[in-house]
Amino acid sequence: DEGDCLYIVRDGQVVVRISDALQKARSQVFLGRGQIFGEMALIDLGPRSATMVCTRDGTVLHTIAREALTNLCGRDTAIGYVVMRNMVYDLSFKLRHSNLTVR
Repeated sequence: DEGDCLYIVRDGQVVVRISDALQKARSQVFLGRGQIFGEMALIDLGPRSATMVCTRDGTVLHTIAREALTNLCGRDTAIGYVVMRNMVYDLSFKLRHSNLTVR
């Protein structure tokens, strides 16, 4: 799917699932409160690279549309810096705690 927004986990938990060539999905990493997903599609404008599944009842997500995020970062570069820095921290966490390639 086209990535048009970023998601923030407010409460609960989601799991990142990647499908291999045989369409067998496998869990990659669990994300909880305060973590984000969907950021890669906003950064590189590419399609979504994984499927997200809520793993707990009552999981609450917030969304930020690409246009709203771009406008916010353009209007206030200090906020934009903090947002981008936090996105990099979160991406680094995901890469360090999971091999994001399908074996």
